[in-house]
This record gives sequence, C-alpha cells and structure tokens, in this order.
Amino acid sequence: MARLASVFAAMESRERRIDAGKYRWLVLQLTETLKLAPPNQDLEAALVALPAAVVVCENMRYEMAGLCRSSLERSLESECQAAAVIQRAKGCT
Repeated sequence: MARLASVFAAMESRERRIDAGKYRWLVLQLTETLKLAPPNQDLEAALVALPAAVVVCENMRYEMAGLCRSSLERSLESECQAAAVIQRAKGCT
C-alpha cells in the first residue's frame, strides 16, 4: 500500500496533465488494497504516514473519515481551543 499511496501522492501533486487511464488504474489498485486492509492500528499508522491514501480510504469507509478517526473528547477539546483563539483575536482588533 505504501508504494501505491506514494505514486498516488506524486500524481496528485503534479501540475501537468496525467493520463486518465493510468490515474484510474492506480486509484483502483489503491482501492482494492485498502479494501483488503483490516481497520486496525496498522492501517491507522499507514494512513498517518501516507496522507494521499486517506482521501481514497475515507471515500470508501465513512467510519474512517476525519472526525470519526479521532476521539470525541479530542475533537471537542480542539473545537473549544479554536473558539477561544477566535475570541482572543476578536478582542485584538
């Protein structure tokens, strides 16, 4: 999976045109690899290391999308911190 995700990331970051057939083949290969990967700590570690694979994985498995991968307590804490920063910024203007 690491190799496929690396190639996918390289294709995504290019500014020039990518062959649609090659791109589709690569995404299908990455999709199949992710389908076979059990949702465990190894997959989570791979997704942290390979952000390009996260988009494909989140589109396949909603339970692994964004906030679903974070604990509710951590997400709430982040939201509260963001609100506090916004309030402080409002007071500085």
